[in-house]
Amino acid sequence: MALVTLVFAVVGLFLPVKSSRISGLLDSGDDYLAEWDTLGYQVVGGYLLLLVSLVNVFLAFKYYSSKATLSVGAAIYWVAYNLVLVLSFFFAGRSMIYYWQSWLPPEIQHAIGTPYTSLREQTFTNIPMAISIVTSIVFWVAVLFLASMRRVKSEE
Repeated sequence: MALVTLVFAVVGLFLPVKSSRISGLLDSGDDYLAEWDTLGYQVVGGYLLLLVSLVNVFLAFKYYSSKATLSVGAAIYWVAYNLVLVLSFFFAGRSMIYYWQSWLPPEIQHAIGTPYTSLREQTFTNIPMAISIVTSIVFWVAVLFLASMRRVKSEE
């Protein structure tokens, strides 16, 4: 299941997460309008989900390799760590890593955030990223359950 979260997180990096539209005035006085889609690797959220998925894979291999036992405390720590990353995704996941686009005229790029330009963004639901989050949550519940079951068996 951890590998499923990783696969969907990687696929989500290459699909659109939002559409941007910028309009403004060029130095020549002409109107300028551009529209483009922002992909998952261009926003913070894509990398947060990739990190969550890699931690899931690490946890799965640590848990299942060499018959190592995972204590309930360690399971809670890793689940809490991933939960913080997923919450960060919901708060900052759509934040652009950079707005600088080489194909945008410099006078438009420098005027972003001023009354001379207008930047509008519409977010999309990136299905692979959503699947990655849901499978991560199911994975965390399974890890907590298995860690608690191993503890119960060791106490008997």
